[in-house]
Amino acid sequence: MNTRKEAEAALSEFMDSDEKVVLLTGTNEYQKRVLALQTLVNQEEESTILFRSNYTENLKVYYGAFDTTFRTGRPYRVENHTLYIDTMKETSWEKSPLEVNHAILYPLDHFLTLKERQRLKVIDDLMRRVSGKILLVNFADDADYAWFSDIGERHVVYDVEEGDPPFDQKKKEFNFEYVPQK
Repeated sequence: MNTRKEAEAALSEFMDSDEKVVLLTGTNEYQKRVLALQTLVNQEEESTILFRSNYTENLKVYYGAFDTTFRTGRPYRVENHTLYIDTMKETSWEKSPLEVNHAILYPLDHFLTLKERQRLKVIDDLMRRVSGKILLVNFADDADYAWFSDIGERHVVYDVEEGDPPFDQKKKEFNFEYVPQK
C-alpha cells in the first residue's frame, strides 16, 4: 500500500530532482488531484501553474470551489501562486500563457480516450509551455501507462488507506481568487 506520506515524500523528491514529468496514480481517486495541486502550492517561490482538465466546469467539483466560475485565460490566486486553466481541447490553449512554471494534467482517464494524434499535441504543448514540473494525474487506477516511459520515469502511487475518513471530511478546499488583468 502506498500511503499519502509515501506519495508526498516521492513528490517532494520529484520536485527537487531534474526530472520534468511525474505520473501520479493509485486508488485514492479523489485526493490525487488535491495532492498534485498542494505539491505545487507548497513551493515557496511564486509560480504560474496551468491546470489542464477535460472541462473547466469540473474544477468547482475537483476543489470544492463552488462559488468560483472558472474560465480559460483568467488568472486565479491560489495562496502566492497564479493558476490558469484550460482544457484538453486545443482551442482553449490560446488563452493560456505561453510560458508557465508548472502544470497538472487531470484526469488522465479522459486524456487516454483522445485519439493518439490529439494526445501527442497535448503532451507536446505542455512540454514546450512548462519550464518546471508537469504532474500527470489519473482518476481511476485501471489504465495502461506503458506510453509514459517515452516522456518520464517517475511513477508515484497514492492508494486509499484503511480508516480514511469519508470524502466530505477530508476534502481540501483551496481559496481561488480571480485576479483582474490590467
